Parts: sequence; C-alpha cells; structure tokens
Amino acid sequence: ILSNELGRPINIHRWRFLEHSDPDRYAMLLKAHNLQRKILETGQSIVEKEALLQEEEKKYSKIKSSIGHMSTVVDLRAQLAHYSSAIKTKTSQIEKLNAELLVSRRKMEALQR
Repeated sequence: ILSNELGRPINIHRWRFLEHSDPDRYAMLLKAHNLQRKILETGQSIVEKEALLQEEEKKYSKIKSSIGHMSTVVDLRAQLAHYSSAIKTKTSQIEKLNAELLVSRRKMEALQR
C-alpha cells in the first residue's frame, strides 16, 4: 500500500499526474483548454462589438430621423422665392402709402395757410 501511495501522491492534480504518465494526452488537454479560453475571449469580444454596433445603429437612426425632418433645397428655394415676392409686394405697398401720405401732408399744409 505504501508503494502505491508513493507512486501516486495525494495532493497532486490529475492533470499533473497525466503530464508524466501520458504526455500526448496532456498536450491535447492543454490544447483543448487553450481553445476553450480563446472561444470565451472571442465570444466576449463579439458581445462587446455587438453592443457597440447597436449604439452606432441608434445614433444612425436618430440622425436619419432628424435629417428627414429637415427641408430640402428645393423646398428652401420655393420658400425663398415666396418670401422675396412677398417682400417686393410689401415694399411697393409701403411706397404707395408713403406717396399718399406725402400728398395728404401737402393738402393739409395748403389748408392750414
């Protein structure tokens, strides 16, 4: 019994024992662990990138909706033409009223004399 205990110590991990008894199997076990670690790291990276992608998509949709509410160049040109014609109309009306005011003032001055 004592010889068995010396051949296999109690406080040794089974993989360490496997390292000495079957090195090929131990190498395969290490490769499997490394691959599992890489899979977990890659999965975490994918989750982070998906979260970043969702944030960017939210920003894109927000910008797209704000651009959709903006007027187009054609609309702005039509508004500008409308406003400029309205300004011309109002300017001509003001000139007519100023002329009428001048005539009325002259009449008033003539009547006061």
